[in-house]
Amino acid sequence: TDIVAKAMGPNADRAIQLLREAADDLEPREAYVFEPEGPVEGVAHFIGGAALGTFPQVAYKALLTRVAQKCGVAVVATPFDLGLDHDAAARTCRTAFRAEAARWRGLPRYGIGHSLGAKLLLLIACDDADAYEKLVLLAPNNSGVADSARLLERLVDAAGGGAGEKRPAEGIDWGGVLGAAFSMAGLEVTPPPAETLERVARLRRPARGVTFVRFEDDDDLDAAASLGPVMSGASIDWLDGGHLAPVFVEAGGLRLGEENLVDGVADAIA
Repeated sequence: TDIVAKAMGPNADRAIQLLREAADDLEPREAYVFEPEGPVEGVAHFIGGAALGTFPQVAYKALLTRVAQKCGVAVVATPFDLGLDHDAAARTCRTAFRAEAARWRGLPRYGIGHSLGAKLLLLIACDDADAYEKLVLLAPNNSGVADSARLLERLVDAAGGGAGEKRPAEGIDWGGVLGAAFSMAGLEVTPPPAETLERVARLRRPARGVTFVRFEDDDDLDAAASLGPVMSGASIDWLDGGHLAPVFVEAGGLRLGEENLVDGVADAIA
């Protein structure tokens, strides 16, 4: 269980457990592939957000199925366990993607990331500027432990904490409290936000190769406002919804997101 989920207590544990139960029927893999019905014309690497990215075959199935069909690409979703070392998570995802994508040698490679997953894709691209021909970054997150906690807090809210579960005390900024606690304990993500911006600023990539997808109801979790200026010329699309708009799950007693919002995200990616 990831450290943020532990710190947030039983409601966070419940939300994560519901995702895990929904994934129980699917064999754990290093990568999950969504293929179009027709010919494969490219390969897209997808990495999801904090906690949700551990179960992409559940949390993002609706989105990735649509993207595969609309774009004619094989989508390779690489799960990762949420932790403090984002460089290590990026390396794990890159290795898993390369192994799976070898099935389609010679086809163009694309990167699609949501929230923390967008940051991991940028870290991969910073190490290898030719890793992807195009990046689509959905509400990219480039913050510290506190904001990972805030994202998990929204997951808990969206999941309703599970039937009969006692909800966290209202009026408490759990993300801020956890962030302060982790900071005092000397714990922070690697690389920290400022270093990530420095790396991205050195990234040699044509401006046309990067698209930010932002959401009207998102606020403090979307880092596109700070990433955009260091990636001058990148395009920006605005869509309805909040930070979890790319997510739709209805399984195992868990319901997250709205299907119509996922349709809009898939259209924007296509």
